[in-house]
Amino acid sequence: MSRQFRAEVVSNERLNEEVFMLCLRPLSEVVRPSAGQFYMVGRSGALEGGAASGAAMVAATFDPLLKRPFSCMDYGSDGLLHFMIKLHGRFTGILSACTPGTVLELIGPLGNGFPAVGTGEVLVVVAGGIGIASVAMLLRDYPESVLFYGVRSVGDLFVGKLPSVARVCVTSDDGSVGDKGNVLEQLHRYIVSTTSTATPGAIRVYACGPHAMTQRLCEMFASKDGDFPRVNGWTVEAFVSVEERMACGAAACLGCAVSTVNGYRLACKDGPVFNVNDLNLGGS
Repeated sequence: MSRQFRAEVVSNERLNEEVFMLCLRPLSEVVRPSAGQFYMVGRSGALEGGAASGAAMVAATFDPLLKRPFSCMDYGSDGLLHFMIKLHGRFTGILSACTPGTVLELIGPLGNGFPAVGTGEVLVVVAGGIGIASVAMLLRDYPESVLFYGVRSVGDLFVGKLPSVARVCVTSDDGSVGDKGNVLEQLHRYIVSTTSTATPGAIRVYACGPHAMTQRLCEMFASKDGDFPRVNGWTVEAFVSVEERMACGAAACLGCAVSTVNGYRLACKDGPVFNVNDLNLGGS
């Protein structure tokens, strides 16, 4: 099965003024993605349903020239790929206007996703804003997990688009939904409570969100000088999906370099998921 393929838009749903959900049907057999992997998405010569030709075909294919990376939010039993996308720049505007029948070109799935959760390990999923798209498949794969979901306001909360899990803890900046405050403060309280009352075990924290959130998670869960590398007999290990600009998704352009303890690594090839202990704080 090829990782380069075309896919047809099945639906394009606007969720709020900035976010939309794009659902695609691959036009050939594809590799199944895992949580945390991504696709490079671009326009196709068949963008106008195959009607374009000549100069119009070239314009449709190469404008814009480079594909853009998007996390796969879900790949269901129906074989459809789901992407939750936030409007940011010209190309996401083009995607937001795609109608059913539009054909796009994709490369993927790419990158290393979140590692499998071991038997008996407690999975805690943390999402900040549009970062929910990178971790959503974890909720389907591990329905016993706990989700900490931070948003700006109630209009940015998309719980209805997520699989059901054992527990959902919501925070918002303005207090319009869930608890008012920072999602990581709520996470901190949960870990303190869990490790204080339950039989010692292992916790895995899998997260994606804004850079500031990623940096704070690294500080919380670093094995040296962190808040929670080991607490009350529990081991706590954290992995984050980093968001970097990239032009190829194939480790050729070197545009997605991430600073790690072992030198620079590429988000497209070595990530986008990294153990927090591998990242250099302030350098990613």
